[in-house]
Amino acid sequence: MQAGGDSGSSRRPAAPSRSWIVRLAHALNLLCLVVLFMSGLQIFNAHPALYWGEASDLDAPLAAIEATWTETGDQVATATLFGHAVETTGLLGWTWRKGELDPAAFPAWLTIPNRQDLATGRVWHFAFAWLLVANGLAYLLHLLARRRWARDFRAPGAYDPAQRAAYLAVVFLALPAMVATGLCTSPAILVIAPWLADLFGGRQSARTLHFLLAWSLAAFTLVHGLLALRSPGRLGAMIFGRGGGAR
Repeated sequence: MQAGGDSGSSRRPAAPSRSWIVRLAHALNLLCLVVLFMSGLQIFNAHPALYWGEASDLDAPLAAIEATWTETGDQVATATLFGHAVETTGLLGWTWRKGELDPAAFPAWLTIPNRQDLATGRVWHFAFAWLLVANGLAYLLHLLARRRWARDFRAPGAYDPAQRAAYLAVVFLALPAMVATGLCTSPAILVIAPWLADLFGGRQSARTLHFLLAWSLAAFTLVHGLLALRSPGRLGAMIFGRGGGAR
């Protein structure tokens, strides 16, 4: 028998822990993604249509959200995708501002700022885009320096194959493509590097891909958060540094 212990007892795994650098990076990522998504919808509201190619074909968009009035003065909203229209009245196309209905693809409560202000929306968007890039690079360097990336992504490691594939796709495909397509929406950048938009089939194609990537990252973030809620120890570690539960 071992002194001072129960030979029949099982050893429970230690609660996970996260350094302040990892927690700060995750918090900044979440903040940036939320602000980017909401300010991006503000920018989209200024011209709620998507196209493919270099120029805008106003008569045949790939997708569009349009607010119109009927002959009797009723407000109607329509979303069009590849020429197929669906009425979205009450969901998309109109929003309440100061007690009145205004045309807007996405509701005011989902945009930054909540009034129609393209210039301010672009300021918010680009400021937090560069913050996200800087934070992501700093976090990646931290992982490489600590060799945590190799530990977490080896097999077996902290993540299963599906998680590894999703995280690698986001870090090395989705986020770089998000930055590149976002740069294509800036005329000043295209003056310096006109070839950048050509990589995506034209400026409007890049804008469309940017919009789709934004929703993909929003979905990934939401699923990632829901999965974290199913693991209180990991969630507690990410918030407080060390998870709760049995030790």
